[in-house]
Amino acid sequence: MSEGFLLCGCGRFCNLGIHYIPIIMRFIDLLIVVTGLCSYSTLAQTTSTLPNQTEQGALHRYKKFKLWGYKNSRNETVIPCKYQSAGEFEFGLATVSVGDYKCGCVDKNGKIKIPLIYDQVYIYTNNLVLVNEGEKWMYLDATGKQVSQYKYDVVKRFIAYTAPVCRNNLWGLADTNGKEIVPCKYDDVNGCYGGIACVYLKDKWGFVDLKGKIVLPFQFDKATVFYNGYAFVVKDGNKNLIDRNGRYFAKNKYKSIGLFEDGISLVQKDSLWGYVDSTDHEVIPIIYSQLDEFSNGLATAKINHRSMLIDKKGKVVSEIYDSLVVKRYNNFAIIRKNELIGMVNASLKEVIPCKYQEIDFYTDRILKARVDDKWELWDSSGKRISSNLYDAGLSYHSKVFYNPFDMIVTRNKKNGMLNDEGVEIIPCIYDAIIPGNRYGDELENEDVAIVIKDKKWGFINTDGVLIAECKYDTAVNFNGTTGLAKKAGKWDIIKENGQIIGGIPYDNISVFRSGFAKVKRNNKYGYIDTLGRATIPCIYDYADDIEDGVVKVARNKRYGYVDTTGKIIIPCLYDDCQDFSSGMAAVKNGKKWGFIDNQLELVIPYHYEEVYHIHNKYAPALKNGKWGYINDKGYPVLPFEYSTWIYRRSTYCF
Repeated sequence: MSEGFLLCGCGRFCNLGIHYIPIIMRFIDLLIVVTGLCSYSTLAQTTSTLPNQTEQGALHRYKKFKLWGYKNSRNETVIPCKYQSAGEFEFGLATVSVGDYKCGCVDKNGKIKIPLIYDQVYIYTNNLVLVNEGEKWMYLDATGKQVSQYKYDVVKRFIAYTAPVCRNNLWGLADTNGKEIVPCKYDDVNGCYGGIACVYLKDKWGFVDLKGKIVLPFQFDKATVFYNGYAFVVKDGNKNLIDRNGRYFAKNKYKSIGLFEDGISLVQKDSLWGYVDSTDHEVIPIIYSQLDEFSNGLATAKINHRSMLIDKKGKVVSEIYDSLVVKRYNNFAIIRKNELIGMVNASLKEVIPCKYQEIDFYTDRILKARVDDKWELWDSSGKRISSNLYDAGLSYHSKVFYNPFDMIVTRNKKNGMLNDEGVEIIPCIYDAIIPGNRYGDELENEDVAIVIKDKKWGFINTDGVLIAECKYDTAVNFNGTTGLAKKAGKWDIIKENGQIIGGIPYDNISVFRSGFAKVKRNNKYGYIDTLGRATIPCIYDYADDIEDGVVKVARNKRYGYVDTTGKIIIPCLYDDCQDFSSGMAAVKNGKKWGFIDNQLELVIPYHYEEVYHIHNKYAPALKNGKWGYINDKGYPVLPFEYSTWIYRRSTYCF
């Protein structure tokens, strides 16, 4: 155990000698433990931690062609994929964004409840939403109506139903109705618990009630909120607990002390640990070299290099082990005896015998146990799932197929796949399984994977059904409902339903995107659709990716644009070109750029070394080595005197 640290709302690290108790997290969101380091974060980077905010068994997100939507538990689409980002549902609402990532909220029917006009949105309760617009924060109700009296510069996370808020560089507190209950008149606020707020004024911390009346004077160098009647404070370099009347508990007696929970506090004296009550009586002797917080009435303790579980009276209620590590989020403990590992449950029943070299959670419901170089799978009741032994290195794969709990496994150097119940839905017979989205390509279909067997390629779906047999020399994973496979120099188009369109005669075919794939034949490029029909003929020396229904192409080192039907949008007459924006396109002649209109007429002469798209009637342009701004008539609106420019949220900035 080591001394803890608290990062207060003012941004100062406060070494308070705390042994932090995780149970506090259910009530106070002030402390976040990371190997003894406790931090306090602003809401701009986090979400609310009010109780019961996450809805179980609700709609879940899914992604298709770079856009997000929602499906129900039957995998049926409820809200189609039309959002650039989407959050989980909380209190019947989900945060979504469109366009330039402007955010709002939709309900479970897809109806917009908070308009998609804000830069950031956080859902707090069923009737309180925090939004950011520009540089200001404000609270709205579930209908989008502003309920806070003020707009704030900074807002922090809720702590026991109050949140620190800042306007004009002064801090106060708002409640879960958006009402400012402590006026913004302090230099900082650490938060509020039990009706008493910890506030900072003129370089000292003190405590006030929700009417602003001083409870304890501004005298402390550092302080936390009250919890279970006590707060940590630092004064004159000494770290202590005080009660609401300002009385010290065991002043300067212990090296480290924890907040009271169920009437007892974990303390450290010299190098040993124990528990004391509010009268400073030792309820568990200070004799342990290691002692953890209580969970379900039990705590892990260590003495003379031997581990055990004790109750709140200090009675040993388990066997004595070489080591014991409690996995509290699953109510299990990993135990070690004679250098071998097993596991006991919350009733201290040995659910996995001590005969393994390693045990860990495979998923939240499945345990993996290693003997030598093989893994066995067990469920949380201690039942062995199957007699199959998998090769060492068994690991969780979070992006295999649609279900994030489906996992690739290996047995005898062959690959298969398990579902979240540990059932082998794809047998271990393949040399490799290559899931969709393996390279982060957001368009790839995660419901289909490439499988390789005896150096031949095929496709398989999440039910373990072969869509295409392993008979191909190579394959390109599915985008949407279409994949590609090559055999004997010719390509087949593979549909998700198993339909095969065979014998596509191209030297190479790239992955399908938005219903089209780039093809190459005799060193010339074109495009085909998902039925293999040529939409852009193979006559171009170069063809870029399709963007917004058009593709940049080149012939004889001259560039132009065509649409997905092959219709010429800009003829290949230019040394370079950009696509149309606001009815104009930038084109290059020699070393200079100008602009043409929809009629291909040159409307802005070739005067510039570099230009960018016309946006809202303006574009940045480089002339004589300096950047400036021109309008859609070619007139300069900002002088050419800037060294660079950036593109920020649909706005050009120098």
